[in-house]
Amino acid sequence: MDAVSPLGETLILLGREREGWRELEILTNDEYVVSLYPGIAPYLSRRWRGEPLNGKRILVAYHAGIGDNLMFARYASRLKAAGAFVHFVCRPELYDLMRNLAGADSVASGWRADELAHFDYWVLDYLLPAYLGVSAPDCAPGYIATPPDARSRWSAFMQPFAGKLRVGLCWFSGPHNFSGIDRFVPARELGSLSEVEGVEWFVLQKNSTNASLTRQSGIQAHDVSSQLRNFADTAGLVEHLDLVISVDSSPLHLAGALGKPAWAILPAAPEWRWGLHGDRTQWYPEMRLYRQSRLHDWEPVVGRIAADLGEWARSRQALVSSLKQKTPGAPR
Repeated sequence: MDAVSPLGETLILLGREREGWRELEILTNDEYVVSLYPGIAPYLSRRWRGEPLNGKRILVAYHAGIGDNLMFARYASRLKAAGAFVHFVCRPELYDLMRNLAGADSVASGWRADELAHFDYWVLDYLLPAYLGVSAPDCAPGYIATPPDARSRWSAFMQPFAGKLRVGLCWFSGPHNFSGIDRFVPARELGSLSEVEGVEWFVLQKNSTNASLTRQSGIQAHDVSSQLRNFADTAGLVEHLDLVISVDSSPLHLAGALGKPAWAILPAAPEWRWGLHGDRTQWYPEMRLYRQSRLHDWEPVVGRIAADLGEWARSRQALVSSLKQKTPGAPR
C-alpha cells in the first residue's frame, strides 16, 4: 500500500491522469482507510465519490501535508456551489488562516470519526481533483484571504523597506517523503541571488538551516521565523512582499493560495502537480516555474532566477527614481 501514492502521482505527472487518480482512490480502500482513521468503519458507505450534493452535508478531511491542504482548500467553493453544507477540516497550523475559508460553512482543526454521523458524506481533500477536476474557476488567484489583524501586524516592520523589492525565500524542505531529497537547494548554491542589488530578503521557513544562510550563500536576510506562530502570521508577512521564491514547500502553496506572485524552484523530477514541462501551472495563475534540466544541478536554475530578479529589481529602482523626480520636494 505504501507504493500506491507514488504510483498514482507518477502516472499523473506523466499525463496519465485518469489512471493516476484511479490508483489514488485506493486511499479510501476500506482496509486502508480504517487503518488510518480508526473508528471510521461504520461510515465507510458515506465516502463521497462525486454524487450530487444539493442539500447534503459533507465533511472534507485533510490527508497529506500543509501544502496539500492549502492547495485543495480551493475546492470548498466548488462543493458549496454544488449545494452542499461544507465542513472543512484543516491542519491545526492552518486554522487561524482558514477559519473564514471561502465556500466553507464551518472550519475545524481536527475531527473525530464519530462526527461523521452528522454528515451525509465525507471525502479526503487529496481526492477532490479526482471528482471535481481542475478548471479555471478553481484556479482564480486569492481563494484564501489573510486575516486583517495578521496583515496589519507586519505593517510597521515592513514600512522601511517600501522602496526595495521585498522577496520571501524558502530554500529547504526536509526529506520527509519519497521526493523530499530533491525539495531543497543547498544554501551554498544560492550565491548568485546575493549579488542582486535592490532586494530585501525575508526568510519564510522555520528550521535549523536558517542560521547558515548568510555564511553559505552571502544572502543578508531578515530571519523573522521566531515571530511566525502559525500560517496566519506567515500570510500577513507574505502580503507585504512583492515576490515569494520557494522550493516545493508550504510557503510556495501559501503564496499561490493568497494570489501573490511566486517563483517555484523545481527539481527535474517534480511532484505530480507541476507536470514535466512549461513555466506556468494551472493551479496558481500568478506563479512561474523554474525547472532543473538535470537532477541535483541547481546552478543553472538559480542563475536564471537571479537574472530575472535582477531585471525586476532594476525596473523597480528606475520607477522609484522616476517618481522621486516627479514629486516636488522629494529627497534625492
